[in-house]
Amino acid sequence: MVDLLARVCLVGLLKTGNKTLFLRDSSSAYCTRQPLCILDFFVLPQHQRQGMGQAMLQVFQATEGESPSSVAYDTPSPKLLAFLKKHYGLWEYLQQDNKFVVFPSFWESDSLAPTMHAQPMTSTQWTSVASRPLTPPRTRSGMMHLARRPATAASGLYTY
Repeated sequence: MVDLLARVCLVGLLKTGNKTLFLRDSSSAYCTRQPLCILDFFVLPQHQRQGMGQAMLQVFQATEGESPSSVAYDTPSPKLLAFLKKHYGLWEYLQQDNKFVVFPSFWESDSLAPTMHAQPMTSTQWTSVASRPLTPPRTRSGMMHLARRPATAASGLYTY
């Protein structure tokens, strides 16, 4: 039993979650949506090119019911973009202002009805500083105090 546990190691990570995003479509219109996002995707270098990334995305597809083309990617690396091009034929993408990337078929999903269209903010939108929305308090180091959920498979953390 100890021998088996000694050989188990983490070789990859796929973290997903829903995010509220301001997105720009191909006609440059902005809207707010809450799509499923791939937030982190990583395979250790010594385990790359062995099918681990594809296996993780297949588990993701089976679990979430979403294809790789219908999710938003948070700051994808050039390696991830090359991987998606090679295995899923995804090469045309729309880089968003918030560093997320979406593919053209992202906009074809029926589950992505826009929640609201972004309006340009004017200085007269708030009458005083007291009526403006508050941001979370910051520590001396500048970090925000935010409540975080534990990372589990149910919250979108897939390991292989």
